[in-house]
Amino acid sequence: MDVHERIADEFQAAFTQDGFGRTEDRAKVLRAFLRHEDHVSADELHHELGDDAAISCEFVRQILDQFVHYGLAVPIRDENGLARYEHVHIGRHHDHIICVSCGRIVEVDCRLEDRVAELSKKTGFQAVHAHLQIHGICPDCVAARPARFSLAKVASGEKVRVVAIGGGTGMQRRLISMGLRMGSVVRRLNTNRFGPVVISIGGTRLALGRGMADRVIVEQVDSVGERA
Repeated sequence: MDVHERIADEFQAAFTQDGFGRTEDRAKVLRAFLRHEDHVSADELHHELGDDAAISCEFVRQILDQFVHYGLAVPIRDENGLARYEHVHIGRHHDHIICVSCGRIVEVDCRLEDRVAELSKKTGFQAVHAHLQIHGICPDCVAARPARFSLAKVASGEKVRVVAIGGGTGMQRRLISMGLRMGSVVRRLNTNRFGPVVISIGGTRLALGRGMADRVIVEQVDSVGERA
């Protein structure tokens, strides 16, 4: 019996002991989950189990959350709160950098344990766990977009410089009165793809309608070099 089958058998017994129903279905989801060495969403796992009509996507999502509580899985969430899961390997730690555009996840070693140990010593806290998630834009997504693009297409947390303001004179005056000018460096604050685009500029927070944000043309700037 391989290690994944042993884990599935052990936790199927635990499901029964804890009073959960549908233990065979739970174990079936667990076996499918353990076959993944990468990061998998509830939708993807449900698709793999699609021949079993009794197992819904919502059931799979609930089971994955149960696996998190059991210490079997860790969720990795994107900017919209959607989760992908990976199973926990005992004695092996890594962190993640996540593309806010396409959702690509890359495992990285940030030596977080060393920093946690330093902070524990400094604060007196006994740290029990830590997991770092860095959100950014992957090289493929950066290469796929033009050098200049509208403010409405800026990713959450991304810092950009205003290079052109379209629209009529009235709109340009309005934006200037709000503090948005050519050369301004701004950072997008919100994640939603609908509704206003919320940005910070200096110490001010602005909410621009999507039509207005579409007329503001920007370019990427060094995320470290300039403040927004």
